Amino acid sequence: LSPEDSGRDFGREAIDTLVKLMEDHRDAVVVIVAGYTHEMERFLTVNPGVASRFSRTITFHDYLPEELLRIVEQQAEEHEYSLAGGT
Repeated sequence: LSPEDSGRDFGREAIDTLVKLMEDHRDAVVVIVAGYTHEMERFLTVNPGVASRFSRTITFHDYLPEELLRIVEQQAEEHEYSLAGGT
């Protein structure tokens, strides 16, 4: 999205196009958007049809690198993968 005071809003035009695509091809297309919480909240309010087109929201926590490493190690162990040394 463009800043609200920029006088040009190509972001809004892109969102309108995206909503139309999602409506016309609802059984054939998956759209994933990502961003900071406040930006995503703004994104969902720009066009009245946007929020209803996204049926799921996944929020990722701010993990420390050590926490992410532990998550990967646990997933690898659960799926019987081995990680190469130095990872």
